[in-house]
Amino acid sequence: IDWAANIRKSWDISEDGAHARLEAFLHDGVYRYEKESGRADAPNTSCLSPYLHVGQLSPRWLLWDAKGARCRPPKFQRKLAWRDLAYWQLTLFPDLPWESLRPPYKALRWSTDRSHLKAWQKGKTGYPLVDAAMRQLWLTGWMNNYMRHVVASFLIAYLHLPWQEGYRWFQDTLVDADVAIDAMMWQNGGMCGLDHWNFVMHPVDAAMTCDPYGSYVREWCPELADLPDELIHKPWKCPASMLRRTGVVLGQTYPERIVTDLEERRSKSLQDVALVRKQFPQYVDKRSGCDLVPLPKRLVSEALGLSHWDGVVLTEEKQFLLPVITRMEFKHQLQDPDADAASNPYNAVLKGYVSRKRDETIAFLNERDFTASVMYEGAQRQERLEKDYRRMEGLHPSPSPRRTVRRIPTAKDKFSIVPSGAVASMR
Repeated sequence: IDWAANIRKSWDISEDGAHARLEAFLHDGVYRYEKESGRADAPNTSCLSPYLHVGQLSPRWLLWDAKGARCRPPKFQRKLAWRDLAYWQLTLFPDLPWESLRPPYKALRWSTDRSHLKAWQKGKTGYPLVDAAMRQLWLTGWMNNYMRHVVASFLIAYLHLPWQEGYRWFQDTLVDADVAIDAMMWQNGGMCGLDHWNFVMHPVDAAMTCDPYGSYVREWCPELADLPDELIHKPWKCPASMLRRTGVVLGQTYPERIVTDLEERRSKSLQDVALVRKQFPQYVDKRSGCDLVPLPKRLVSEALGLSHWDGVVLTEEKQFLLPVITRMEFKHQLQDPDADAASNPYNAVLKGYVSRKRDETIAFLNERDFTASVMYEGAQRQERLEKDYRRMEGLHPSPSPRRTVRRIPTAKDKFSIVPSGAVASMR
């Protein structure tokens, strides 16, 4: 099996290809990067990470070119700084790819459900956005940064599988697989790195943000292509008749959801975090509630200006603990370990740019359909009553109504505009 065929089609693996991609980004995508780099349905990212990883582009060269462009997005420059931060962390913590930096989190009770892991790897979770991203990863070896957050959040917060599994899979499949960057980001996503992701990507809410019209899902999950925009990210809510018309059979043509109780599973995850933090109070700062991370001896020695020749030995028992950024959600959960995620005032589920327009549109259409059906039934009943009355009185049947001209809705027709801004057909 030529498993790399799609990867070769997706990438020009040459120095010329790298510079062509860079030029294309600086002349177009860079202008949308700051606000739109999270969109999965549009090429607003640079796609330069594979060339940086292989060495066909220099990070200094890239930074210089980015600063020389007419548009200089700070967000893009920060990405390069994060790259160096990852390498710095790996030099200080050689176990970064497989061992949690925050000691209490080593005791977390992760799930051991291999079927969930396989479904996540193959893009068969039943959540279209997650599946689309994992299929894109397998076929092209890449996905943008926002989608990496989405699939990582799903693996850790909702499937409660260990972050190391995600790290290993990314190392096997990404064309820009970088030990330092992958390890740092998976540690942060897995709640045990030097930083904490202060958010959790909900698989449906995130889809409303990065793929509002379902274009991305339609590309990578073509079996769902005929579903309407409002329901393509949650096919389990589609009426049975709609699924039949579009040829979608949940559990056959597209998988059923592997987990349905998302909030309950996230609450369990929070409770597990509160439990391990309570078990290891020596690694929780009593004043701020932040986690404490033991500093590596090398860093302590350099900070104190000590060397091997000073005769000062830092023993294993002597630890220097550094308070690190800790999610407010975890600090609050420690006070009430049994509380559910929804009641936590610092709930970290990211709502993103989710607009109420989509829900308003669905409500509007449902209400219009209901009203139209009631009015139709009333008109039909009135016609039957009138027909029966005329027959009983021996009168001639009422003449058939004249054909009226159908009003064609336009974009300026206020009676045809639904809340999402789309023109609704009045047929």
